[in-house]
Amino acid sequence: MKKVIIGVVVLALIGGGVAYYQGWFGVKKDETGIHVNFDRAKFNSDKAKAKEYVVDKKKKLADKLADMKKKAAEAKDDEKTKLQKQVDALSQEIEELNKHEQDLSDKELNEDDKAKLEELQKKISDLLEKAKKDTESK
Repeated sequence: MKKVIIGVVVLALIGGGVAYYQGWFGVKKDETGIHVNFDRAKFNSDKAKAKEYVVDKKKKLADKLADMKKKAAEAKDDEKTKLQKQVDALSQEIEELNKHEQDLSDKELNEDDKAKLEELQKKISDLLEKAKKDTESK
C-alpha cells in the first residue's frame, strides 16, 4: 500500500511539473500573499494543438498505408511479404493514434470538474495564506 501511495505522489508531482512547465498553472507571490492560478485558455489551446497533431499524423499515416497496400498488391513474392509487414506495422500505428485521439476526447473537463478545480485552487490559496500567517506570527 505504501508503494502505491508513493507511486501516486510521484505521478502527481510529475504531472504538476509538466503542467507548470507548460504554463497551465503558476504560483505568484506578492504583498497580499501567495496565489495559485490556472490558465484554462493555455491548457485548452495546447489540448487543441495536441488533437490537431494526432489527426494530421493519422491522416498522413492513412495515406501512406493506402499507398503501401497498393504497392503490396502489385508486388511479387519476397517484396510482397516485406511490404505486408510494413502495412501491418502502419496499421498498428494508426490504431494507436486512434486510441490516443479517443483518450484526448474522453478527458474533456466537464462543468463539475471545472467547479472542483476552482474549489481546489481556492483551498490551495487559503492554505498558502494560512501558512504565511503562521510563519509571520512566529
